[in-house]
Amino acid sequence: MIVTFIGFGLLYYTVLLAGMAGAPPKWRGVVSALLNVALQVGTGIVLAITTAVSSSTANTDVATATLDELTVAYHNALYATLRYNNNF
Repeated sequence: MIVTFIGFGLLYYTVLLAGMAGAPPKWRGVVSALLNVALQVGTGIVLAITTAVSSSTANTDVATATLDELTVAYHNALYATLRYNNNF
């Protein structure tokens, strides 16, 4: 989780700066808003995909699943997310 938060923090500001670098000064507010909306919507979509895949691949309720079942469920969710991102 720590690596994810550090990576997300570094990536967020880098993408924001790179996206706004080519924008004219009068459009920077609009570009910033669009980038933030895309980030929020994209995060929600990926969270929904990973939750749906991990819940459907776990053979039992996630709250009562064993460690092995959770490992398989989270592996499948990560694979689905990476597979989804490679299609674009």
